[in-house]
Amino acid sequence: MEKSELSYWMALAHLEGMRTKDKMEIVVQCFKHDRQLSDFFNASDELKEKEYHVTKDHIAKLKTCMPLVPNYSFMAENLLDQGYDIITVRDEEYPPALKKNLKYNSPLVIYTKGDKSLLQKQGVAVVGSRKAGPQALAFTTTVAAREASAGNVIVSGFAKGVDRQALDASLAANGYSIAVLPQGITTFTSGYKQLYKHIIDGHVLIMSYFMPMAGWSVGLAMARNAIVYALASKIFVAESDSKGGTWSGAIEGINRQRKNGDDISIYVRVPEEKEKNANRELIEAGAKPVNSQGDEIPRSEAVSNIEKITNAVIDLLKTHELRPQEVASYLKLDWSDDKVKRFLNSLSSKGVMKIKKGRYNVYTAMDNPGPSLF
Repeated sequence: MEKSELSYWMALAHLEGMRTKDKMEIVVQCFKHDRQLSDFFNASDELKEKEYHVTKDHIAKLKTCMPLVPNYSFMAENLLDQGYDIITVRDEEYPPALKKNLKYNSPLVIYTKGDKSLLQKQGVAVVGSRKAGPQALAFTTTVAAREASAGNVIVSGFAKGVDRQALDASLAANGYSIAVLPQGITTFTSGYKQLYKHIIDGHVLIMSYFMPMAGWSVGLAMARNAIVYALASKIFVAESDSKGGTWSGAIEGINRQRKNGDDISIYVRVPEEKEKNANRELIEAGAKPVNSQGDEIPRSEAVSNIEKITNAVIDLLKTHELRPQEVASYLKLDWSDDKVKRFLNSLSSKGVMKIKKGRYNVYTAMDNPGPSLF
């Protein structure tokens, strides 16, 4: 990619108020017409509309970023001078996994520091909570070291807990890792100090698709998770809560793979009985169960206890109308109220239904509501 073109790519990539897939359509049209992005930006409004199929609203929006092109040109020059790389979706170095998994929602531009060839290798992610328990961290170390030794690149979000454990285990096994940032590529100051040797040695690549000077934020961290999942051909979930980035990323990945007709490549550690997490719920949603060593096991071994609980709940609700906490009390389940509610709601296809009873919602089995306890 010519340096003079990078400013146009950055201007389009960071234009607010326009969906990524609409921006990508412009890129596709440029490719079809064998044009550069600068040709598109400098084309007349009429040509943009007729040849590139851009709406009038988007043409107006695009005009707002034209005055910023010189600023992006200066920014691109500075980044390149400092040893960063700017890779567009039309460059050969762009990771094929992102195109495959995200398609028109792939980032138009990514910024990297380190060995770009790692983007072409098969990636594996080990994901989980920042406050993961000892079982999850031991699992992370085992799986990350094994996958790194097999020549796969460990993809990490570089967060505390499972993310950082996966990266460290990969490096301890003399493997390679990609750290996907929840911030701009230039604001990772302390991280560069920690990973400097590994970046220089070619074992770590730092990557971001956000504005280069952007600071960390919760929103960017959530958006970053989608890139971690998309870069990996296999995702191992060490530990997940019932909400947050790990949960939403896994559910989104399972649904996307089902929609595309792909084999599910999301593997979830089967938790020990006393652990309080949502791992089993992910397995019920379609993820593949694995043992503490990361080896896939029969689904029947992972969900047998859940099936027993399911049958017990249905039998109970055939004769009672109960609130979630009462279900937990009857069956002596050491679950939170939220977990019981989610579980009961997941049984709607098995005849369990929620009804309003006075001030409360209660659950009953559809075929035989039974007498009320209230």
